[in-house]
Formats: sequence, structure tokens, C-alpha cells
Amino acid sequence: MKGIKRIILTLLMGVLLVFGLGLEYFVLMGRGSQSELIFRGDAYGVEQGVKERAFKDADCRKIFTTSESLFIPTKVKVKNNLLYVLDFGDLKVKRFSPYGKFLEMYGKGKGKGPGEFLNPTDFVVDDNLNIWVNDPYLMSITVIGADNSIRKTFRAKNMSMKICLAKERVILMRAISLEYLFDIYSYNGDYLYSIGSNLLPEQSNPGFSLLLGGDIDCDSEFLYGAFDRLNYLFGINLKDGGLKFLVKTIDDITPPKIKVIDTKDGPIYKVEEDREFSALSMNLVGNEIFITSGKNWKSRDSVTYVDVYSSVDGRYLYSFKIPGKFRRGYFDGRYYYGVGDTIVSKFEVLFR
Repeated sequence: MKGIKRIILTLLMGVLLVFGLGLEYFVLMGRGSQSELIFRGDAYGVEQGVKERAFKDADCRKIFTTSESLFIPTKVKVKNNLLYVLDFGDLKVKRFSPYGKFLEMYGKGKGKGPGEFLNPTDFVVDDNLNIWVNDPYLMSITVIGADNSIRKTFRAKNMSMKICLAKERVILMRAISLEYLFDIYSYNGDYLYSIGSNLLPEQSNPGFSLLLGGDIDCDSEFLYGAFDRLNYLFGINLKDGGLKFLVKTIDDITPPKIKVIDTKDGPIYKVEEDREFSALSMNLVGNEIFITSGKNWKSRDSVTYVDVYSSVDGRYLYSFKIPGKFRRGYFDGRYYYGVGDTIVSKFEVLFR
């Protein structure tokens, strides 16, 4: 327990970088002995039947690119044809029309009071257009109404990074996994149960939590997720936590090593520089899972790959290309929303 507290304290004392690409721990500490953790996942997950992408021909027509309304966009969602963007630059969620016109902003900026945030990492919009914002630094979930009123705030049992909603349940993805990866709450904020135990054997080692960041989405029965630094895609039963599938994505990704600095107060974990990413973002539409791939993230070509998998068994289906380099994305079945450094671009995708 002392070790767990030390890791959480490290996270809070340091700088938590969350731009959709996992966590890093930075702490000014005295010198200590160093070692490395290396993830060895060759024996986990079902291999895809193919290793090369099968690109589907598509015509992509740009609808708009946002102008001066965003500072550091990190996450996008679409509800009722309206675009919602989490802007880390001023700690607010912003809403746009189907043609890119800025309409409204939600939240009160930096702080610890109602409707204020310190490190919002994810959000989701429910059917009533309420916005649920997850802030791991505050360990809280804040629900903001469509009229910008603060509907409720509840404190999470564990520090969480991602959020999704399903059948009056709130699913949170833990920042530090250990035994379970996910905690389930009622809409009122009451803790119900946890799922995602032993998804990967390494998750019991707190240092490997640095590799278990990613995106989640869900339907009424199952939770789906893709890791950003590990090439795995999974589906989990929301009711009993049973594993629906654990498959490898189409790319072979070499996970970064984790440096372990032993100090008198406990270990400090730090991930080395990322060379490539498996999934920059992921979302579910019907029976298909859309992953914005990070395999070519550092290449010089100006194109983004979107890989499509079946939500039934995790099987790879096809890929398509979006013009431009985006570090996150969201595909609603017709339109792709690509997140750049300070902009979001919307494309209509018409398959031939």
C-alpha cells in the first residue's frame, strides 16, 4: 500500500502530460539506482490473419477547419451532428455547428471549484446533451448541462483517465491499474464494482500503468478499448467482466522501456521517448471499431491512417486514408474529425 501511495504522490507532484498519448512521470528527485521494465507481450492476444493494410478507396471532402476558437484541442466527440472539443489550452469543452461555427463553451476554466478543472483528460456527451468531464488531478467527474449549469460532481474512488457511459452506468479507466483496469459507477456517482482484472499479466506491476493508457468506448453490453503504446484491442462484458476478445492490432509496435529509479521513498517510473504509437484514438460505431493509427506518426507523409476492426471478435476489416496529419480523430460513420495542434478539421468520407 505504501508503494501505491508513493506512485500516486509522484503523479500529483510531477507533471501529468495528457494529449491522448498516455502518461509520463517527471519528478525532481535525488539520485538513485536505475533499472528497466520491459513489456513482453508476444504471448498475449490473438494475432490478426493479415499483416498488411487493405485500403478501401474513399473520396474525402473537407467540410471545415476551425479557426481561432481552440488552443490545444485534445479530444473530440460528436452528438446530434454537433462537434464537442476538449480544449486543454483553456480547460473547457467547446461546441461547434455541423459547419464549424463556434457555438458555446462549457466549464469555468482553471480551479478547484464547481465547473472548474486542473487536468481534464476525457469527456463524453449523453443523450440529454449533458457533458461528463473526467479530471484525474481532482479525482472528480463533473456533469455540465446543455445550459452550462453544473448538474452534479462526484469523486472517483481511484484516479481515472478515461470515461464512457452505458445503460445508466459510468465507466472509468484507471490511471494506475494494479488489479483492475476499470471502475463502474451509477449515474448518481455511487461506486458499484470493478472489471478488467488480469487483462494483461503485467498490469499488476504499477510501473506498467504507463503503458496501459488508451481510449475506451462502449455499447449497452460491452466495453471496448485500444492501448496507445501497446498493439492490443479488447472487448469486455460490462456485467461480469468476462473477456469478449483480446487481439493484436495489425501493426507490430515496440513498446517503450520504462526506467525505474529506486529511492529511499520508493520507486519512480518514467517512460522513455515514444517512437511510435498503436492507437492515437478509438471510437465505436455500430459493429465497427475505428482506430486512428499512430504507426506512421513520425513519418513525413501528410496522411492519417484509420484502421477498422469488428466489434464482434476484434478482427481487422479494412483501412482508409485521411489527407493531413492528425494526432487524434473521431469517425462517426460518415465524417472524420481530425485533431491537429490548434485546429480540428472535418472531412466527409465517401467510400467508392
